[in-house]
Amino acid sequence: MVMTACWLVVTTIAHVHATGPSASLDNATGWLFNWRTLFTASPIAVAAIHLVCSLLIGGLLWLLNKVYGFVRTATYLPVSAYWLLQSTATVLPSDDGAIGSCLALVTIATLFMLFDASQESASPRRRRILFLVFFVASAGSLLHHATLLLIIAIVVGTMCMHVIDLKGLVAMLLGLVTPWWIVLGLGLASPANLQLPQLGAMGIHYCLRLPPTIIDSIVVGIVATIAVAGDTFKLRWSTRICNILLSLFTMVLAVGMLVATHYATAWVASLNLLVAAQVTRWYVLSQLALRHYVLILFVLVCIILSLVS
Repeated sequence: MVMTACWLVVTTIAHVHATGPSASLDNATGWLFNWRTLFTASPIAVAAIHLVCSLLIGGLLWLLNKVYGFVRTATYLPVSAYWLLQSTATVLPSDDGAIGSCLALVTIATLFMLFDASQESASPRRRRILFLVFFVASAGSLLHHATLLLIIAIVVGTMCMHVIDLKGLVAMLLGLVTPWWIVLGLGLASPANLQLPQLGAMGIHYCLRLPPTIIDSIVVGIVATIAVAGDTFKLRWSTRICNILLSLFTMVLAVGMLVATHYATAWVASLNLLVAAQVTRWYVLSQLALRHYVLILFVLVCIILSLVS
């Protein structure tokens, strides 16, 4: 784990010094605000944000597994896998790096809250969690349209968890509306500032134009999710629901990045943490004799991509 953390630091520093900021693929507008009018920083500062957030998210990913046991064993493998994937994501030390890092923090915080809600019976506390989850996601969409993909993942996840009753639905709707009410009510923005999301170019031709590191994360995420699908339903309910949420989030983000290529770079860090969890789940649950070689191949691919990107 220490070696992968050092590798992440070295590759980030090397990329910034060798190439400077990467070209942005992302559209930084939200419903009412533009991210880049609110946040500007030098390439070194953005790379530092990317690095610190990546290290922090790695620790939170370990804590998520320790508390909720989605891998069924205490291991640092998901942390190491996440840092390896982040070392390949050389599109992140740019303006999009700060966006992606913030979205990844929101994503893992959302997973903590939804995992907690899944352990609760119908109660006021679960409704408060639902309100907070949708409040944070809705507030994020005011700053950046990419957060809409997270809202879709949350809606699908909560439906599969069966945690939304009538009062839960009201809490969800209030969570979505409250940020708008606060921003418009305080005069921080006006309806004239409304900006609609842009899907950008779609189709396999445009998907193949994405950087190889993004395509790698998408492909590995989809394959790993499919590979662990059968074993997921053999787990006890509390562990199973956490694993189902991870799978749903992974598939929604991976497919969403292919559909809305305009926002792909904003979601790389979030997808990488989900892919790291899925790869670890596959390695622990798989009975294949070749699983050790597949893991070694995964590590080699990450190292090669981080060197050639």
